[in-house]
Amino acid sequence: MKPLCAELEDLARQLESVNAEARAMVESSAPEALVKRPEGGGWSVADCLAHLAQTVRLYNPKIEAAIAAGRKAGLAGEGPFNYGLLGKFFLWVLEPPVRMKVKAPPLFHPADGVTADQALNDMLAQHAAMLRLIELADGLDLGKVKVQSPASDKIKLSLGAAFGSMAAHGRRHLWQAKQLLKR
Repeated sequence: MKPLCAELEDLARQLESVNAEARAMVESSAPEALVKRPEGGGWSVADCLAHLAQTVRLYNPKIEAAIAAGRKAGLAGEGPFNYGLLGKFFLWVLEPPVRMKVKAPPLFHPADGVTADQALNDMLAQHAAMLRLIELADGLDLGKVKVQSPASDKIKLSLGAAFGSMAAHGRRHLWQAKQLLKR
C-alpha cells in the first residue's frame, strides 16, 4: 500500500496515540478506580472510554458516506487542506485541557455498567474502523468533502476536521480520565 498523504498520516498517528494512552491507563489502574464515578455526578474513566467508542461508532457511517460522495463528485486533493472556521472551532474546543464544557447529546452517552476493559476494547475496535476510513480517504480533498454530524443535520464538518475532531475528542476525554484518577 502506498503511503497516505501527510495530513492523513498525522491523523492516523493521533488516533493510534489515543489508543496507546487509553491502553496504558487501563492496564496501569485498578479496575475499581476505572469504574468509580465522581461524587456529585459525572462519568467514570470507563464511561469516558465508552463515550469515545459510541461517538466514533456513530460518526463512522457518516464518514464512510462522505467518502463515497466525495469520490463520486470527484473531490480530489493533495493538501494542505482548509478545514473551515467550524472545523477549526471544533478542533479548538475539543483539545485538552478543557476550555469550555460541552454537554454531550444523549445519543453519545455511554451505556451503564460497562467495564473499563469492555469500553477500551470497543473504543479500539471503533478506532480500527476509523483508521480504515482514513486509508479510504486518501486522495480526497479533506477540506471540501463534508461529513454530516450524527447529532444534528445543521452541522457538517470537513472530512479532515471530522477525523481530527475524533482524535482531539479522544485526547480530551483521556485528559478528563487522568483528572479522575488523580483524585
